[in-house]
Amino acid sequence: MSGAPVIEDVFAYDGRLVRAAWRPGPWQPPRELVTQASGLCYTSAGEVLLVSQDGAHWALPGGHLEAGETLEETLRREVREEACAEVLDCAYLGCQEIQERDGDRILPSYFQTRYWARVSLGRFEPAHETRFRRMVAPGRVKAVLG
Repeated sequence: MSGAPVIEDVFAYDGRLVRAAWRPGPWQPPRELVTQASGLCYTSAGEVLLVSQDGAHWALPGGHLEAGETLEETLRREVREEACAEVLDCAYLGCQEIQERDGDRILPSYFQTRYWARVSLGRFEPAHETRFRRMVAPGRVKAVLG
């Protein structure tokens, strides 16, 4: 497989052992194995856009692919729905390969893609699962994401 991992971690999540490996671009996984497209979204002020369902746990905007969508189309739709923002420009960064172990059974790998994006903020009117939006300085992103 191309896109050799540069960062790899193993952790417990929801009763399963999970292996996550970062695979940098330009390599991209087969579309049928991708479950998510998310973006590291920057505003014109140079801040990073984050979203939350509860105001306590923050994430990059993004989500699951719909039938017939490209990865970029998914990113654009999810940023619009979750953050009330428009993607002006974006570039593929890479993906996380996720492999879970459920007891003795190793489940098939799947991938979560990540993009860099420049966004224009609209009026925030939560209409989907996201209830909160905030912008943070790039140096604070890691601390806010936890």
